[in-house]
Parts: sequence; structure tokens; C-alpha cells
Amino acid sequence: MNEVVDKGRLLGIKELNIAAETEEELKALIMDLFFFCDTLPSHEASIIAALEAKDPELLIAFLENLRGFLTSISAESFANTCDSHAERLRQSILNSSEIDNKKLRSEMESFIASLHTLSVDILLAGYIVTNAEEGADSPLVPQQEQEPKAPEEISILAVDDAKFYLHALKLRFLDTPYKFTGVSSGVEAIHLMAEPGAKVPDMFLIDTDMPEMDGYTLAKALRSAGLKSPIIFLAGAASRETVIEALGAGGCDIIIKACDKEQFLKKVRRYI
Repeated sequence: MNEVVDKGRLLGIKELNIAAETEEELKALIMDLFFFCDTLPSHEASIIAALEAKDPELLIAFLENLRGFLTSISAESFANTCDSHAERLRQSILNSSEIDNKKLRSEMESFIASLHTLSVDILLAGYIVTNAEEGADSPLVPQQEQEPKAPEEISILAVDDAKFYLHALKLRFLDTPYKFTGVSSGVEAIHLMAEPGAKVPDMFLIDTDMPEMDGYTLAKALRSAGLKSPIIFLAGAASRETVIEALGAGGCDIIIKACDKEQFLKKVRRYI
């Protein structure tokens, strides 16, 4: 991919404290950003391996390495989080304190999910521009054909074969005004859309990886049927390939499943 990005979108990523003053500096930073996206899975694998080995010293080393990458891309808040986790582990070792490995793993998984969310935002800043240069419709702006609806009139349909995750999604929408419906397969979603008098949801949340009909196939079917509601894909992680396939299927964004509620609702509200 060419290092061409939507600079406004990139500079709008609040987790990045970009201070590049020249085009050369910005170009170098962009290269570092995409390198971070490509290497994030290896950082994740290293951290998970250290957690499974219950080796705090190894985990500290991996966190310090990751901190260097985060500092290089101006993600200072995440770099500070690495420092915080590493320092707590050092104190536990120094004081011979017992480490709550279950809690530590939960914290690390949440942290990694936040990094994957950052990676998605960086990749979208590039691939959306690439699509626009090739003449594709921009997925950033939902195509509205009617007056904006009141929040309590907005409907969201989620499609995921994991029923426990559908329940988790329902809980995330409890304190919002939106009408939430969840189904467990693409076929079920299509049948729901085909019912007499069925109303098109104002947004689709679609799992990328489902049996029989994966999320990309479902999204393409919805677009082929003329449905223009924003589609956000739900994924465990996101690579360049994931982002390319999501945009190619008509999606506008990707939500990392393990992200926190604030990140989740921020993404949803952007397209409603």
C-alpha cells in the first residue's frame, strides 16, 4: 500500500499525539504507523506466551519492547500504560507478592484490544483514501435518503453466531436509546429482512467469521439488495487484509470485540 492517508482522519485519532511539522516527518511517521500495525500480532503473541508461562519478568521485557514501538508512533498514552503494567509487575517481584494471573490476563487482553482498535483506525485512514483514489464510494459517510431520525427511532441489527456475544452486545446498548436486535446467522438476517413489512435497520453489526455464511458474504448480499445502512464488522483482531476485505464488502468500520464499552459506542455513534 502507498503511504497515502487521510491526514484529517489520522490526526483525529486521539490516541496519537502527532507532532510532525514537515511532510518528510509525517511520511516517516506514517511508515512507522503501518509497521506497527503489521507487527502488532507478534507483540500480542509474545505477551500471551508470557502470560501462559506465568513469567512476569518475560512479560516486563515484552512490555518494554512494545513501549518502544508505541513511543515511536506518538501513542504516548499507550506507552504509559505499558510502563504502568511493567512497574506493577516489578514491584510484585521485588516484594515477593503473589500475582493475580487471572486479573493480569484480563488487563492485558483489554489493553491488546485497545491496540487493535488503534491499528484499525490507522489502517482505515490509509485504505479509505486508496479506495477513493480508485473511484470507490467512500464508506465513511452513510448514504442518508431521509431526514435524520431521533435516537429512540434508530434500530441496530447485530449478526453473530456466538449467542453469548449477542447477549453482551445487548447489555452494551441497555443505557442507549437505540433499538437493538440480534440474530445468530446470516441466513437468519436475510430471512428477517425478507419478512413482509420488514424495516431496514439503521445499522448492521456483523461478525466477520461465521459458519455457512461469513460476515463479508452477508454484507455483499445486503449491498446487492440495495441496502445502504452502515455496516460495521465485528472481529477478534484486524490486519491489513481484514480491513481491505471489510471495505470491499461494503463495510465502513471494524469493531474489535474485546474493546471497552466507550470505544464500542464511539464507533457506533460515528455512523448513526
